[in-house]
Amino acid sequence: MNRARRATSMTSADKVRENRARRTLERRGCRLQRIRRLDLHALDYGRYRIFVLADGRLALDNLTLAEVDDVVTNARRIEAEPAAAKAAGTPPRRRRAGNS
Repeated sequence: MNRARRATSMTSADKVRENRARRTLERRGCRLQRIRRLDLHALDYGRYRIFVLADGRLALDNLTLAEVDDVVTNARRIEAEPAAAKAAGTPPRRRRAGNS
């Protein structure tokens, strides 16, 4: 059991990529979550999900670390505005410069 776990453990370079993606997504108003599967043969073992923090909805699911990296490096936009405002055609709220 320990050998199987060691063979699939993340390298330090992968952990750096994951943490960098996590920080970048947090700045964009999203949260990166690793899918915690214990079964090494499960289809979503070692995959990731991206949630939008504004409304808690799932934005992207079942991504590999390379795909998460692609979302971050190519600045693929993840919409953070609520779906209801989007459907109604109303623009998202913006804060004015003088108001806190």
